[in-house]
Amino acid sequence: MKMLKTLLIGLFLTTLAHATVRTAADFSCQDVNGKQYHLYDLLDAGKVVVLDFTNGG
Repeated sequence: MKMLKTLLIGLFLTTLAHATVRTAADFSCQDVNGKQYHLYDLLDAGKVVVLDFTNGG
């Protein structure tokens, strides 16, 4: 029962998060080999994009 409750809470939070998603601005970045990537090109190709913003300092 506890597992089901946890699963339902997780499903609710996931649904809530998707309801508040806004459109990201298209941007590009370069990998270490110099290849250019554009966010919208990756999304149009069906790729999953995870953006992780961290403070390295």
